Amino acid sequence: MKDIAVLFNDTTGKLSLGFNGFAENVTGMDWLVQSIVKKLLTERGSNFYDQTVGTYFTRLIGASFNDADMETIKLNIANAVSSVEAAIKNEQAFRTDLSPEERLDSLEVTNVIYNKVDSLLEVYIRVTLANNITVTVRV
Repeated sequence: MKDIAVLFNDTTGKLSLGFNGFAENVTGMDWLVQSIVKKLLTERGSNFYDQTVGTYFTRLIGASFNDADMETIKLNIANAVSSVEAAIKNEQAFRTDLSPEERLDSLEVTNVIYNKVDSLLEVYIRVTLANNITVTVRV
C-alpha cells in the first residue's frame, strides 16, 4: 500500500483511496475489503467514541516470533478476524443501502506465513460476499 492513502471526506463521511495524489471513491467489494482491513488494523481501545472497536492485531506488526509462538499467534489472528466479521455483520444488519458486493457473508483465515529472515508476518483472509464471490486479501 505504499502509494495508497486512505482519505476521509468530512463533508460526505465517505472513505476514499488516493492513488499518486488522485482520489477515487471506493465502492462495492473494494469498499468492503477496505472496511475489513481498517477494522483489523484499528487498535482496540483507540476509538474515542467506542473503546470496544478494533483488535489487537497491530501488536503483531514488527514483532519477532519463534516456532512455539505460531499456534498462539494463529489463534489470536483467527480471533481478531472473527471479531471483525461479527462487527461488520452487526453494522450491516441495520443497512438497507448496501449492494451484494458491499455485504459480507464470511471471513476466514486461510494462511499465516512468518518469514523469520525478514520478520514478516503475512495473513491471508478469504472474504466471501453476499453474492458468493470470494476474494483473498493479504494483510
